[in-house]
Amino acid sequence: MSIGLGCRVIKFVAALLRFGFCLPLFGQTPSRPRIIVQPKRQIVPAGEFAEFEVVATGSDSFQYAWYHFDHQIGPQEGGDQRVLRLGPVSRTHDWLGFYSVVVQNGFGARRSFAARLVVVDPPQIMLQPASSNVLAGRTVRLAVRTAFDGFPKTFQWYRNEEPIDGAARRTLWLRRIQPEQAGTYKVVIQNFGGTTTSDSAIVQVE
Repeated sequence: MSIGLGCRVIKFVAALLRFGFCLPLFGQTPSRPRIIVQPKRQIVPAGEFAEFEVVATGSDSFQYAWYHFDHQIGPQEGGDQRVLRLGPVSRTHDWLGFYSVVVQNGFGARRSFAARLVVVDPPQIMLQPASSNVLAGRTVRLAVRTAFDGFPKTFQWYRNEEPIDGAARRTLWLRRIQPEQAGTYKVVIQNFGGTTTSDSAIVQVE
């Protein structure tokens, strides 16, 4: 074997060692699974699908058993058992909570960390804006109140279906209102779970 060829062989073997592809050439020590990528928390809008994934290394082929809390989820039909696909999900106890997986081979088993599934509903309006009939020059207050869900929300007020510049808070103040500001008002609220539109409030100015 020439020196040049020998060097290339050494470099090739070194590359295999670096990426772990040549372990079988030297006899791999049997081992139970080792989880290198844990399932991660999922935040999903209601009505969508959630996916948890695990990646493991070790000897032999693996079997995967997924759990919701301590209740085992039946095997999925087809597909990659490393990935648990759920949905369409909703904010009920059937879906919410913690998911984990037991990875097993012929040499033992290992359980992953638990990953939480959080499902977000669209904003829920608890107090709708109220209609009013006022004299010109007075102040009108239009407000909306939403249920707390722990997620940030954006607000955009509309008059006669046209967005109002700068009206991006839960309360809209119409100070020294004039007759040309009369109309139908509403607010569109958005969070990670979707969009909700308030009832319309009719503002009349005399």
